[in-house]
Amino acid sequence: MNVPVNRINVGCGKTVLDGYLNIDGSPGVWLARYPSIGKMLLGLRLINRDNYEFMRFAANHAICYANAADRLPLPTNSVDVVYSCHMYEHLLKPQARTFLREAHRVLRPGGVIRLAVPDLRRKAEEYLRTGDADEFLENTLLCAIWEKLATSRGVLQMLLFGHPSAHKWMYDGPSLCQELTRHDFAAAQVMPPGVTTIPDPGPLDLRERWPDSVFVEAVKPPANPSQK
Repeated sequence: MNVPVNRINVGCGKTVLDGYLNIDGSPGVWLARYPSIGKMLLGLRLINRDNYEFMRFAANHAICYANAADRLPLPTNSVDVVYSCHMYEHLLKPQARTFLREAHRVLRPGGVIRLAVPDLRRKAEEYLRTGDADEFLENTLLCAIWEKLATSRGVLQMLLFGHPSAHKWMYDGPSLCQELTRHDFAAAQVMPPGVTTIPDPGPLDLRERWPDSVFVEAVKPPANPSQK
């Protein structure tokens, strides 16, 4: 990038933000470096047109490939903002914990993490209002992966591209705040849509995917001078 990387957008998908390092762990971002392979997979119907178009999008927008459940490709104490929208719920619990440790590592003291996830509380309240259990489970997307695994082609597609819409866990505001606190973040709080503690959010959409989302922010506390 031609600008200093002090803000990152993790799991960006097609929501690319100017002034942020846009990171995504989708296999399509990795395959974007090999367009001939993408065309071959499309011809074999192992990926669909949407998968292929995302590969082209990633190549044209310089999205950085990195697995948020492994290691973020940035030095320790190097960024002011870690932002992620509707990515965290796609991680298994151990993967989510790794991501929070990595987010804490790369943030400077006083830096802000902002997470937006589907709001389980809102979905539960809708279920209690309608009593429609099938709709509730379908909307959580917790079962979406099993449809892919029902066929051999689906299994192969899962290996190549995963299942971008499948959720591995669900959160509400308090449970997400609790996760952040457990990973040494401070002042974890649910934020109203459109509101942030980030001093200069730039092009960040503070209402992204509202009203389905709950927004939570926390800060990396200053280093304890008594600790080496």
